[in-house]
Amino acid sequence: MQKTLATAVAVVCATGALAVTPAQESFLLSVGRGQGSCVTVGAQQVCAQWRTTVWIHNPSPTQSATVDIFFLERKVNTSPTSRRVTVAPGEAREFTDIFKDTFGFAESDVKFGALRFLADREVAVSGRIFDANVTVVGKESLGAGGAGQLFVGMPRALALGNGGSTNIVGLAQSTMYRSNLFVVETTGNSVTFEVKRLDGNGNELGTFSDTIGAYEARQYNEVLKNKFSTTNATNQRLKITVTGGSGGLLAGASIIDNRSGDPSTLAMETAGGVAPTTGVFEGVIRDTSGVYVNGGIALAIGGTGITSVIGSSNITCQNFYTSLDFNKGFGSSPIVVQPNGSFTTTYTIDDYQDPISGQKVLTVVWTINGQRDPTGVFSGTISSQVTSASGDYVSCLNANDQSSWRAAWVAAN
Repeated sequence: MQKTLATAVAVVCATGALAVTPAQESFLLSVGRGQGSCVTVGAQQVCAQWRTTVWIHNPSPTQSATVDIFFLERKVNTSPTSRRVTVAPGEAREFTDIFKDTFGFAESDVKFGALRFLADREVAVSGRIFDANVTVVGKESLGAGGAGQLFVGMPRALALGNGGSTNIVGLAQSTMYRSNLFVVETTGNSVTFEVKRLDGNGNELGTFSDTIGAYEARQYNEVLKNKFSTTNATNQRLKITVTGGSGGLLAGASIIDNRSGDPSTLAMETAGGVAPTTGVFEGVIRDTSGVYVNGGIALAIGGTGITSVIGSSNITCQNFYTSLDFNKGFGSSPIVVQPNGSFTTTYTIDDYQDPISGQKVLTVVWTINGQRDPTGVFSGTISSQVTSASGDYVSCLNANDQSSWRAAWVAAN
């Protein structure tokens, strides 16, 4: 015999080469505004004047995007300075001097670090950090211009969790070149990592370890010289491995031509594609054997975590089974998805009603565990424990069922 119960209130699920990947949460790893290094040209001292321009493109043809921009200074950032902007449907907004015009920092302020972008829908972010005080010999009449490098917004999904590793290729240190390494923590937790230096043939030439804190941005200037004591090396590779902590790590580097001051971006190696980490994920629930379908599940995942869970699964009583929904909204306190793609939540639903009498007859504790794989598919277990029962459902008391589930991305939020 099968019976079907529903809770009194249902939760509505939200719907909705160097490549820029739209995402709800992404990072520009190196940004800044202020005076840089100086050189003497003739009798005059000329100093670099760094500026940052940012572009945000909203690819949605119908929905505006609300984007919170956080400035992550080169320190632990538990309460970073932020600004909120709106990008119209299909609009590409340009923030020409984002630190002065958007954040409102003074002309004399020196600000360097990273930017975090958290949006209510997927947006594409890119940025340029450049020296605005460059004069070309023979073209002095044109005045000072800019020279710098492009960074693309890196989705949080690319961040390395514990045990993850990446490579950055193309660093050098000599009289002609220097290289800087920069890292950013992406989750609000600390992360410990190891950096190995290798030559073009993969021979290990040194290593160092470090830890950064919540949303911290850090730059290692002339990393080959200052961390590995080399002053003459080309075609160097850094292998970065996360060795501890619950945080996430993004990394990048620059190689700078000492003669011109011109920097070039060296990106961390990533997988061929970025699996979706936000949106609506729908799938099926099966019994522990994995053969019989027990129900279905849908997760709504935003930039801060899982905002709602919707589904139904069977409960086995003494002489019948019943299908119960486990709908729950987490809008005010989203379920956090860890950097390695895992999550867990336990909650109680105590308003299962008899369809005839309208009386509450069951209280059930639900526990849902999940893990995202490299393709973006979630899978895990769902268990139910009946803690109270009455009326026709008294035989369900202490029923304890466990099922497996699997869900894949179907739509953006």
